[in-house]
Amino acid sequence: MFMFRKYLIVLDNDKKWGFYLNNIGRTVIDKYDGYPSKNHPENYTFTWDKGRILNEFHLVLITNGEGIFESEITGQVKISHGDTFFLFPGIWHRYKPKKEIGWTEHWIGFSGNIAHDFMRNGFLNAKDPIISKCDQHFILNHFNTLFKLFDEQPFGYQRIASGVCLQLIAELYNIKSGGTNIDNLTLWLQRLNTQCIAI
Repeated sequence: MFMFRKYLIVLDNDKKWGFYLNNIGRTVIDKYDGYPSKNHPENYTFTWDKGRILNEFHLVLITNGEGIFESEITGQVKISHGDTFFLFPGIWHRYKPKKEIGWTEHWIGFSGNIAHDFMRNGFLNAKDPIISKCDQHFILNHFNTLFKLFDEQPFGYQRIASGVCLQLIAELYNIKSGGTNIDNLTLWLQRLNTQCIAI
């Protein structure tokens, strides 16, 4: 089992930014490994029997292997190599790799008013949380950039990381929509950038 994970103490000033990361990680689950891996903070741990409810958003990318995702809204759905699924605050869920196969997962936990705006405006949808064909080099590059930022922690890295994650979410949305409504999201992000500059 290989793991990289970071959990942040988020300051009030980070929250005022409007979009911030709470945690990030990558785990390789070999076949027949226990799942989920141990030593996560208590509010993130779960068992398959009980599942869990988070108070933040997560995106989880599977780059190898396969398994099952289930939420109170979707029911059980098969997850395969290249799939990304989103977790939503206040919504019960659980997921796991197939024991005889395992998987490699990359994840980001994020929060903020901007994330809730994405949900309110339909760019993130708890009824349709899975995006396929996400194992693209530009998607993995965003994760690698974030891993490096969290590992080195240069000055202001939280704000830089929030921008990288926003770009990642936009790229995922583009993959899912295949061109539909991309202009709407682009205009929304441009308006958001203008507001951030004004602040």
